Amino acid sequence: MHQKIIKIVTSLLSCLVLWQTVLLVSSLVVGCSRTARHRTLSFFFDEVPPLSQSDTTSAIDSLKQAIDTRAILADTTIAKSPDWFAHPTLEKSECVTCHDQTQVFRLVDEREELCLNCHDQADAEIVHAPVEAGECISCHNPHGTANPHLLYAKGQELCFQCHDQEEVIPTDALSLHAPLESGSCLDCHNPHGSRNQGLLVVVKEAICYLCHDNEQIRPTDAEYVHAPVRTGACSDCHNPHSTKSPYMLKESGQGLCLQCHDASIKTSEMHEGIEDTVCYECHNPHSADNKFYLK
Repeated sequence: MHQKIIKIVTSLLSCLVLWQTVLLVSSLVVGCSRTARHRTLSFFFDEVPPLSQSDTTSAIDSLKQAIDTRAILADTTIAKSPDWFAHPTLEKSECVTCHDQTQVFRLVDEREELCLNCHDQADAEIVHAPVEAGECISCHNPHGTANPHLLYAKGQELCFQCHDQEEVIPTDALSLHAPLESGSCLDCHNPHGSRNQGLLVVVKEAICYLCHDNEQIRPTDAEYVHAPVRTGACSDCHNPHSTKSPYMLKESGQGLCLQCHDASIKTSEMHEGIEDTVCYECHNPHSADNKFYLK
């Protein structure tokens, strides 16, 4: 009789332990990230399929690109080092600003809206695609990085993670615009939003004059001003990124001028040798005091 009771009690205890284990595993699987769930399932069960590459590079796990999260939490001096830029909430150990500790540190708001709880929304007519989609973490690490503004990378290295580098800088390009060559895309473009096409920091008619001398290109007392210069359409002749021609011109020689000027100019009564002459050897392409922009 005693042995039967012992067996029954043992069976009940075994069932209880089993149910507790199942509940524990279930809570971990439901509440944790995909990576944590995979670790938990692999611990308790055999033949759990491996995570795919896309699974292992989720936004939360991307912090490993700079430093392991556990290292930050274990040593807060890392977040304060001069070569490390930490999110203010992490620096102040205020994780609950973004994470809900009552639900295994899920976010307190939808990811697309979370950043706007503290940061102002871009007030612009044209908004950068990641900002418009609420994908702030496409460019910014939510915890910290070795780059200012919590960026995943510096300069054009970050921009070319989405934008086609070959389109901006073809392999056969011979000249690069100085800001692009130095990786300073933000000298001309706003990374969040702008009222101007191309996310330019100012209107297209004025963007070039942020660096180039307006008085040198178009003196106030110049009698004749080339139409593209007068209207601020510098990009009609110059490529703002890269080119195979000098002076960032879209075409070399007469090929550029003949995009607007009538090709009959080549067959008119002009001095011999005009076929191989570069137009700006005689004409000033921006402005001049002489008729026909003659130098």
